[in-house]
Amino acid sequence: MLSIIAKTKRSIKYLVLLVFFLGVYTFDWNQSAWKFKNFRTKSQQMLPGRKLWELNSVEKNSLVGEQDHLKPTFSQVTQNRDETWASFADQFQVSPLVKLAISKLDFKNCVGHSSKTDDPILKLDATDCVLFCASRNYKRINIRVDDEATCFCSNLTERKAVGCKSDRSYRSYDVEKFPKILVQNESYVGCLLSEFKSGSDSNWTTSRIASGSVGQSRFQNSTGEELCVNTCNDEKKPVALTTIKSSDEQMCSCSSNMITAFQSIETVTQMGCSQRIHVTPSAYSVCKKADFLTEDGRKGTKEGKKVPRVGVVSVPGAGSHWIRTLFQKMSGIYSGSCYYAQESRKYGLMGEFKPWQSNTTTFIKSHEIEDPFISSLEKIIVLTRNPLRSSLAQFARSRVKIMNAPASARAFTSKDHFLEVSGRENQFKGQFDSILKSQTERTIKLTEYGKPMLIISYEDLMENLHLQLLRIAHFLELDNDATVWQRSFCAVLDANSNTGKRQQKVDLGEEALNLINRTSAYNILDDFDKKLRMIKLHYLRPQDYPA
Repeated sequence: MLSIIAKTKRSIKYLVLLVFFLGVYTFDWNQSAWKFKNFRTKSQQMLPGRKLWELNSVEKNSLVGEQDHLKPTFSQVTQNRDETWASFADQFQVSPLVKLAISKLDFKNCVGHSSKTDDPILKLDATDCVLFCASRNYKRINIRVDDEATCFCSNLTERKAVGCKSDRSYRSYDVEKFPKILVQNESYVGCLLSEFKSGSDSNWTTSRIASGSVGQSRFQNSTGEELCVNTCNDEKKPVALTTIKSSDEQMCSCSSNMITAFQSIETVTQMGCSQRIHVTPSAYSVCKKADFLTEDGRKGTKEGKKVPRVGVVSVPGAGSHWIRTLFQKMSGIYSGSCYYAQESRKYGLMGEFKPWQSNTTTFIKSHEIEDPFISSLEKIIVLTRNPLRSSLAQFARSRVKIMNAPASARAFTSKDHFLEVSGRENQFKGQFDSILKSQTERTIKLTEYGKPMLIISYEDLMENLHLQLLRIAHFLELDNDATVWQRSFCAVLDANSNTGKRQQKVDLGEEALNLINRTSAYNILDDFDKKLRMIKLHYLRPQDYPA
């Protein structure tokens, strides 16, 4: 009797399961059939004569139509390996400035973030993210935009893809930069890309120069090349292109558009190419002039663009003087200051004696975070630097004047002020501890004001000056100004001219390391890095630590 009951229960159980699976199958089949029928009907109406398997992914997506009335969000975007610059810029509202600095950005897939293998997630908009990752030489840029924009940089090109509809997925792009623009002391800057045709650019004017028999090997230092540079300079054109046509004939082309020219550079080191790009003396004059803003903070005239009041906060020795001169060269706007340093006016910083409240300057320097100055700012830039290097720069400046340097490390370190002094702490260590504490504590304190904030490191400036300057232009909302683009090239080429930056240097790093408490410094910087990662604005790298 018990066995019959058990068999009956099993039969009922199997019957229930069978009915359940049949119901699910029927429901899914009906849903799929309805969707397919609706899809096919719409395709016949919208794309007559086309078969379903002939449609591309964009056309298929347009036919589904279940959310046609909704504006697509990040999570609703499907994978599409044919994305163009235009679609990227449209989707992420990217500044055209990015195109100036990046030659190629290819969508690969959607990925997740791994805290073990990827760099930290940052709260940067798409423009700043592209410039930030590219300036640090990463191969991949990963972006998502929902309620806020976040991104991270990575070098892993082979990684597991995830669904683009996932709430945690990032769109991953391979990035290729234009060659890094180097600070130049000569006219030659690189070879012309083979696919670039100068005749297709209306900014180029061409003339033929016959200068006798000059083979390609002799062309590097020929008078024909110098003649081309001088000819373009006489026409007040900042860029010259020399082209070898034959052993006894060259072509000379001039351009007024530095943007097009620098986007056409294949390399800055290759020699022996038949088409070489040069900058003329006129290129250095593009960024010489600067002006004050109007009394209501506008650039140029009362109808000009309103420029936000931006403060630049740093510790002494971090390079604020240098970056202010670069900002002036790029923007054409005088940089302000909370101080009245007569020395700074010698280097073109004419906003030094304008009150910071005047609205006639921006990019205003301060080493402190006191009110009412900080509260009056619309945006804040923090300039950081390896504290050992900041301390050395400031210590040397206070001891040997701004444009000089000790003849040797021994000549400087043998003095009492640098050595351990019996019975008291050496003066250099005291200054290092002060700068380390100020930089870490003040940066975190500034985040409490809730203002838009950009953190720029001196080390990043040295690694790729041009892209970091473009980040500043974007932050100050100047990235749609074509004159700023032109001047940015000039600012890099002329980066060390009339800046107050010491040209003769002696590396005292090894000696200085022996005077500080490295363990304590590393612990402080580790804690600083953790806080930066939490607020998702910046993060430290090995070059930011004393070593």
